[in-house]
Amino acid sequence: MKAVKCKNGNLSFITRDETRLFNKIDFEKFCPINKFDERTRYMAEDMYCRNILQKVRKNDIVGFKVYPQKSKIE
Repeated sequence: MKAVKCKNGNLSFITRDETRLFNKIDFEKFCPINKFDERTRYMAEDMYCRNILQKVRKNDIVGFKVYPQKSKIE
């Protein structure tokens, strides 16, 4: 399990398979939804519903991005 920051800055735990997907999307900065198979698309949609991923549109392509994980210290 891994703890990641959600939309509102709250921590949420994700499973090992979700961690792989999260790290892949974080590394690529944007992953189009049409690159995913059915299982991965279902996991991404579930993580989107839990506010772990954000769904964005780039040039008529819908995909996922992660919320910023680092917070500024003021």
